[in-house]
Amino acid sequence: MQALSRAGIVRSTAGQVGGYSLTRPAAEISALEVVRAIDGTEPAYRCTEIRQRGPLALPAERCERPCAIARAMAAAEEAWALALGEVTVADLAARIDADSDGTAMAAVGRWLTTR
Repeated sequence: MQALSRAGIVRSTAGQVGGYSLTRPAAEISALEVVRAIDGTEPAYRCTEIRQRGPLALPAERCERPCAIARAMAAAEEAWALALGEVTVADLAARIDADSDGTAMAAVGRWLTTR
């Protein structure tokens, strides 16, 4: 929650009935924002340029363009980010509720009010 707070996605409220609340409507917060707030923005794949090492190493001037593996990983990361960017927190809540035949959000509400 601290990472989400630092990213400005949630704010904390102190006190006996305190907790966290969203800073914007759930329909305006993408899943990508949440993931990046928690995991950071560094790419998942980091090229170590293996083409320039080992017995069949290529000279640096032959490695100006990213290799096929790096290009594939970059494309996958871009697709992942685009997909998560299109889904909002509100979408996720609605889908979770639909997956539970409409019981999930009510159960969360009951749980929250009994705490």
